[in-house]
Formats: sequence, structure tokens, C-alpha cells
Amino acid sequence: PHYMGDGRYRWEEQLTAEEARQMNALELARVVDSAKLRVNGRSAGTRAWAPWRWELRGLRPGRNVFELTVSSTAGNRLCLLWPRQDQGWLGRGWLWA
Repeated sequence: PHYMGDGRYRWEEQLTAEEARQMNALELARVVDSAKLRVNGRSAGTRAWAPWRWELRGLRPGRNVFELTVSSTAGNRLCLLWPRQDQGWLGRGWLWA
């Protein structure tokens, strides 16, 4: 009933040449507890608190692969503060130009 560990989200975005030039950030509504982002196989960085925003470099026309790894703490397993708290990527995500 209690999850602890890593969860991986993988998705693809098809971009035109203009979109690939213009898109410069990915922002997520909420993440519990920390997250690492890879874009097209390259690290975009790690975030441990809000804002959940990464600068994007190296987007290309066509297919772009995004991989987000969200890591939770032992708090959920041990029921330290919030029994059965939500985990992972929660809410929406936006690509910003």
C-alpha cells in the first residue's frame, strides 16, 4: 500500500524546426519528491523542489524523447509525516517558448 523508490515517465514530442528553436523550457505542475530529466539522451538536470522547471537545450526538428525519473523518500513507507501521500509527477506539464 506504500510506494517508495523511482518512477520513470517517458514520452515523445514531435516538433517542427521553428518549435525546436523556440522551445526553451519544460515546466511541471508538481513533483513529489525529486526529479531528473533527460532529453534526447542528455541530462537536463535534477530538481529537488519547486519550481519544477528545466531549461531545454538540444531540441531538434522531428522526434524528441523526454525521460523523467521521479524519486520518492522513505517517508511514505515509514508513515513519518503523511501516511499514503501522493508520489510521482502530479498535474500537467508545459513546453515554453
